[in-house]
Amino acid sequence: MAGVQKKKMTAKLKVDATAEMAKTSKAFIARSKLLKSRFGAVTHERSLLLDPRKWDEKKLSKALEVLVRYELKVLGVRVAEAVKLVEKKGDAVRKAAEEKLAKDVEKAKKLIADKCATALEEVEADKGDNKRGLRDGKASLKKMSDLDLKAIFAGPGSKALEAIATLSRELSRDDANGAAAKIAKTLAEARDDFVGQAKDAQGALKALLDAKGGIDKRETAPELDKFATGVNGHKSTFLQFSTELGKYKGILDEVTALVSSGKIERKHCSGLVKRVEIYRDYSKTASAVRGAVESLRKTFITAEKALR
Repeated sequence: MAGVQKKKMTAKLKVDATAEMAKTSKAFIARSKLLKSRFGAVTHERSLLLDPRKWDEKKLSKALEVLVRYELKVLGVRVAEAVKLVEKKGDAVRKAAEEKLAKDVEKAKKLIADKCATALEEVEADKGDNKRGLRDGKASLKKMSDLDLKAIFAGPGSKALEAIATLSRELSRDDANGAAAKIAKTLAEARDDFVGQAKDAQGALKALLDAKGGIDKRETAPELDKFATGVNGHKSTFLQFSTELGKYKGILDEVTALVSSGKIERKHCSGLVKRVEIYRDYSKTASAVRGAVESLRKTFITAEKALR
């Protein structure tokens, strides 16, 4: 979050222009007076004020080296192509090939300088942190919005209740053989349906809380800080929802296992009903989560508009 005391640091890049090249390409450059003078150290340097929790000068240098690796690889390809051309056509094309490479390396150095400057500007302005916070927040809210929170407990729960009611009727008959096995299959389907939805919900909750945690750790804009504070304000509801997802899975597992065992009697059915119908209480928590997500979505939209 905002408010961290920043520290002055110097970002330094110093890499060999031939760092991503094969030995044959390096030898080709070494034999050319023109290319030896052009292919040397690629450098860039700038002082910045940064969050010392995330950056130090060693990390900055390493980040810049990784940043420019692609441009050095492209330059290496250009040299390799020139080597093959000269090997194929001889000295007649050497001068032209060397002159082209001299221009290529200057273009690469300019591109690298521009790329480093832009990246460091974004780091100092914390644009990268804001972009990451916006990206993670948006993705996590989408996952939460994609959940069917109205039916996550009620759908499988009502299906399980219907199955138990059918089982109770079947067990009251004299020819109830095989009834439990058929109902067990329906209960297993209800349980599997719930397990799939619960897994998605747990993943969405984790993504939302991770997004909040990431914003807390970074130097982000106040608008994103407000979103993270909002997530934290609803955290107890989210954790209760997560706990109840786990509990209800356990209930459906136990009910399905009991019916599948074949040891079920009609007198047991009322107890199973009481266990399964707790989904009505759990659905209230899911409804609270739905309201929290809608509130957070509005806060996030405000942050998104402010940081465009």
